[in-house]
Amino acid sequence: MHISFLRKMDRWLGNFLLIAMAPLAVFAARHLTARDKTRPRTVFIKMKGGGSLIIAMPSLLGLRKKNPDSEFVLICTSEAGIFSDITGLFDRHIIVDDRNLFTLALTSLKALKTSFRSSCCIDLEPNSILAAVFAMLTCSTQRIGLVATTNHARRGWAYTSAIAFNPHAPIHVYYDKIVEECGAAPTSAADCRKAILSRLPKPDRPKGKAKTIAIVAFTSGYTKERMMPPETWAALLQQNHKNDPLHLLILGSSHNDLAAQKLADAMKNLVPFAHIENCAGRWSLMQTAAHMAICDEVWSVDSGPLHIAR
Repeated sequence: MHISFLRKMDRWLGNFLLIAMAPLAVFAARHLTARDKTRPRTVFIKMKGGGSLIIAMPSLLGLRKKNPDSEFVLICTSEAGIFSDITGLFDRHIIVDDRNLFTLALTSLKALKTSFRSSCCIDLEPNSILAAVFAMLTCSTQRIGLVATTNHARRGWAYTSAIAFNPHAPIHVYYDKIVEECGAAPTSAADCRKAILSRLPKPDRPKGKAKTIAIVAFTSGYTKERMMPPETWAALLQQNHKNDPLHLLILGSSHNDLAAQKLADAMKNLVPFAHIENCAGRWSLMQTAAHMAICDEVWSVDSGPLHIAR
């Protein structure tokens, strides 16, 4: 389903379900005991924007270190699932299929069955009302989410701990507050780097003698206005590297094939001192990260690979 339709559905259906289901969910949460007795289960909700899992990694890795025996389950779409693989933080992830309304409803119910009466449910979607409804319906003992100060319904019904959220502030600040609510503390960037590098496969090539720069010029469907024309990339390269020999790797998913080829063709004329290789669609995200790790520089618009590179 198109993102514009999903946003409208989230707003209208989400508000309806939040009001309609709140009395039953609140009653169940107060009178039922936690289901997971032998192994505590912490459920995380992150449907879209899987790069946010990378931003949240210091916080989530700190929580994982504090609770090594807890089962971490991620409720996500397939696009966020590939980012969860890189972090290695989750014991499993349950995919919600949003291709159409039927698959969305069916897979959401299956995810809810697994999440029901967990020890803790953490909603990492500050802008989604349906995610808040899902968190509420899990009836978990502890439910934590980010809520704008004007959204009193989510604050009072969906979560047991609602953290005031300012959408204009850095999101990682609020991820830190979430794990602090659980009695944990964010870990260091060095620990995150070590954890990610330990999971990456070996790149399929050695690093060459020329300076290697990865170009990540593409974004998800949400923020296409962040992308830049080839002339801008070329001007920045010329400004920073003059006529130094360069090896440019243009990275992207299979969805970026045509755009990546157009960028590569244009850059061959604009940056004649560089060897340009179009790698879009060639590698998985894990393999892409492995190749970024051996690059001298990574140039990127705001995207998931940028968060990994950082």
